[in-house]
Amino acid sequence: MFKVAVIGSGPAAFYTAQHLLKSRSNVSIHMFEKLATPFGLVRFGIAADHQDAKKVANKFDELATHYQKEGRFQFIGGVEVVGSEDAAADANTSLSQQRLPFSLLRKNYDVVIAAYGAESAKPMPLKQGRAVSAHDFVQWVNGHPDSIGHSNMFAHHLEAETAVVVGHGNVALDVARVLLDDVDSLRRTDVPDNVLQVLAESKVRHVRLVARRGPFQMAFTAKELREMTKLPNASYMPNALLSSEPYKSSDSLPWLDRSPKRLMQILHGSGDAKATKPKSWALDWYLSPHQILQDESTKSIKAIQFQKTRPDSSVVPFGSKIDLVPNEFVDMPCGLVISSLGYTGLPLPSCSKDLPFDASRGVIPNIQGRVIDPATKAPIEGLYASGWIKRGAVGVIAATMYDAVETADSILADLETATPDARKQGFAGIQGHLGGKPVSYDGWKVLDKHEREEGAKRGKLREKVVDLKSAMQIIHADK
Repeated sequence: MFKVAVIGSGPAAFYTAQHLLKSRSNVSIHMFEKLATPFGLVRFGIAADHQDAKKVANKFDELATHYQKEGRFQFIGGVEVVGSEDAAADANTSLSQQRLPFSLLRKNYDVVIAAYGAESAKPMPLKQGRAVSAHDFVQWVNGHPDSIGHSNMFAHHLEAETAVVVGHGNVALDVARVLLDDVDSLRRTDVPDNVLQVLAESKVRHVRLVARRGPFQMAFTAKELREMTKLPNASYMPNALLSSEPYKSSDSLPWLDRSPKRLMQILHGSGDAKATKPKSWALDWYLSPHQILQDESTKSIKAIQFQKTRPDSSVVPFGSKIDLVPNEFVDMPCGLVISSLGYTGLPLPSCSKDLPFDASRGVIPNIQGRVIDPATKAPIEGLYASGWIKRGAVGVIAATMYDAVETADSILADLETATPDARKQGFAGIQGHLGGKPVSYDGWKVLDKHEREEGAKRGKLREKVVDLKSAMQIIHADK
């Protein structure tokens, strides 16, 4: 039996495991997760009002349950993989119960797959001031353990009437939609009660989404943008830029791809310039964030200052290359600034010698999922990457599935000429190095049942247990 260790338990981890388990009967998977709960982005990243997208977790649950019965799948939660035993002191104790040196995985498993995602927000460089990250906002709304204590912070931030979100991707729309939609639309979801209370008291009435480049470079999906234009309580206020060339003639531009054309069609067919609804939102382009301006007496945010940009007309598609306009700035009044410039991967703690990492791209260097030595570019035997930590934080869950299959196919091809190493002990070889009992998949199901029952009492899908200590007490209560 080939022993395979997967670091992470989100979509990339499960899709890779699925393809391996279904393709070969002599493969067993041990999935290591630093949190007490599986499913990663599905549980903590997908917008709470997009419950249909979260249903993919049901497929992962079926996979885990089936192959656990076969003895070929094991979930090992509450264990963070780190670079060395010395790195344990630097790990985040709010998220994990125990630490496990990466070297022990390599010693005890034939194959090790890094599939732990992109966990950090890309920074927004500013001359002055600091924005709230969309990453933190999304985690707070989704009840991530790292968001404990954030309700007081966001209660303060949501005193503002106008919020500026920097970024034109789906996460930016998710943030804007949560800020503007009626909180009642979230009450039957899995948003924690304390978060719902803060959102119900929010004073935000207007959101502006701002981008450095132009309308043709918007990274929204048509589905998300269309949903935003149909918010029952918020008017979309069209930008006059869209009435000028080449934007008003976007349908007839031969060099413009189908996706931006669809987005432009949605915007041209929407809009309420008189803002007849109680809340509103708008899109702005060709503005680069420069600094946050504060009220000198209260130190609260009063505006964000942007430097104007302009498109290089010689480059197609129009707006894809921009230049800063010297000494031209715009002050946009607001009380809250949220940065939504995407996510980037991080190396495992103190693990750079054992698991190569490309800090400039935020990924593990690889070729078709095979991790490579940065110096020689040669694959490192038995070491693979999958998902966002492999290719960068781009694409929807379906794209992650295709990416995971590519990695799994590389592993399967390599196993064709390999034999299981009898010296590899799998979990038996690392169990003695753990300070306590990790969370099993059955343990997660205990917590899952508790959350659903507590949710049912409140008329919602589930009430998430955010605090790790409380989660562990529930999991081990009957043992």
